[in-house]
Amino acid sequence: ASMDLIARYSAESTEMTQALARAALEQTPEANVSCATTGHLEPDEGRVRDQPHVFVAISRRIDDAILEPATFERQLYEDTRIARQQECTMFAIRKLFEVGQALSQRKNQT
Repeated sequence: ASMDLIARYSAESTEMTQALARAALEQTPEANVSCATTGHLEPDEGRVRDQPHVFVAISRRIDDAILEPATFERQLYEDTRIARQQECTMFAIRKLFEVGQALSQRKNQT
């Protein structure tokens, strides 16, 4: 199925990132949350095919059900590949934190 997704959307797409987040939970039954990232980070050579950007998908398991992943996209602005990797990592961590906070607030309201 992943080769079909790559052929249809590309390896760096919302659809592929969602599939990776779901697959992480399918492969690790002890986990309740997963986070997947894909993106165009581009090398430092200056041959930029697309504007550097990243996709982040966060999925959750409630009981035995894997929920549809929340997805986020961000354009990257740093100049080097390593700096873009760090920018991507910080974006994913922020999104995980925001999703976790929202879940805690909902849980506290019930």
